[in-house]
Amino acid sequence: MNTKQKTQELTMLAILAALVIVLQTLSAFGVLKVGLFSITLTLVPIVVGGILLGPRDGAILGFVFGLMVCIFSVTGVDVGGLMVFQTNAALGWIICLLKGVAAGFIPAVVYRALPKKHPVLSAFIAAILAPIANTGIFICGMLLFFRPLLESWKAGGAQAADSMFMYVILGLCGVNFLIEFAVNALLSPAIATIVKTARKQKN
Repeated sequence: MNTKQKTQELTMLAILAALVIVLQTLSAFGVLKVGLFSITLTLVPIVVGGILLGPRDGAILGFVFGLMVCIFSVTGVDVGGLMVFQTNAALGWIICLLKGVAAGFIPAVVYRALPKKHPVLSAFIAAILAPIANTGIFICGMLLFFRPLLESWKAGGAQAADSMFMYVILGLCGVNFLIEFAVNALLSPAIATIVKTARKQKN
């Protein structure tokens, strides 16, 4: 890779990182909403970056996303996140950063492993893996390390659930995950088009 290509990739990474910051800020402050629920578009530039620039840069973009989640949690913008960090700050940082990095790294690795005959299908699979990785790691982390906090949320919540796992799936993450999943799935053809156009311009 020559100096010009490195500069182009660094520029693209910087633009996508800035987009991640802006979109996560809009989401955290509830600017993008459908009814009562915030729309999270942040995973889209992470997936695009991972596909175009590779797993390492996908992980970097995911790290930026996780860092923003941590900042909004520590500052109290995300009230639930603040409670997590007040319970165990170190684990809060680890879980948020890990789930962000995974959301960028895993889709990029899988996309590279898929055949390129069906770019839309490949982009779809990569796109839906981002919210699955993001939410899946969050659920595992909460169930493993923050169960007492979850118990208090469950006891004070309006929704009844037979088990803690079902509470986390249906009450805590359900709607947000479905929105993230649907947004990424619906935008996967656009992601494929962006990737195809960007690769043509590079060549």
